[in-house]
Amino acid sequence: MAEAYIMPRLLALDPGTVTVGLAVTDPTGALARPLAAIPRRPHGAFLERLASYLEEYGVEEIILGLPLETDGKKGKAAQRALSLAFELEKRLKLPVRAVDESYTTLEAEELLRGPLKKRAGDPGAKDKIAAALILERHLGLRRS
Repeated sequence: MAEAYIMPRLLALDPGTVTVGLAVTDPTGALARPLAAIPRRPHGAFLERLASYLEEYGVEEIILGLPLETDGKKGKAAQRALSLAFELEKRLKLPVRAVDESYTTLEAEELLRGPLKKRAGDPGAKDKIAAALILERHLGLRRS
């Protein structure tokens, strides 16, 4: 009997300047679901909360949204995200993969006006949904 392949558990981050949206894969590693939005400051508290989610969900890899400019270049926001990626790899001892997050916040806002309207009252909904969209984008790239 062949063993079932278990996908690594992934957690995506939508790294905003005020809050960071989190999304996690299901146990099969195939689906993304919004998880939480946590404050970015103070930085030490952010890292502690992030580490607790990583432990709780048995995360093996972090997917970080990379906010590229409309022309595809790395501006200041992308440089900040890459600095965060480097710090997370160093401190948390997990691989961090940057994925283009272009338009995920706009897509999340659109979803909150439409099919996910009931979640619009949740102050972190946009960030969590954007993180799930980033994770879905990564999962789609991995399947192709």
